[in-house]
Amino acid sequence: MLAAVVANFFLARKHGTYQLLLVLQAIFYLFVVIGAAANHCGKRIPLGSLAFSFNVAMLGMTVGVIKALAGRAPSSYKMN
Repeated sequence: MLAAVVANFFLARKHGTYQLLLVLQAIFYLFVVIGAAANHCGKRIPLGSLAFSFNVAMLGMTVGVIKALAGRAPSSYKMN
């Protein structure tokens, strides 16, 4: 997702569509920060919490893909 922001940052100078997408991405990441702050305080803000949870899931999937590409064993949850 960081690659999309960086790409849009450079493309925004070339076309209005990319400017709009960059603004929408900035708004989305603002909601992520709001959701993260709310999570830290033990609160729940519906749109912020949704954006934050989505980002946490994407981070987990990215870590899993990197581990798989590196040939490391996948992690799994084990019940005690």
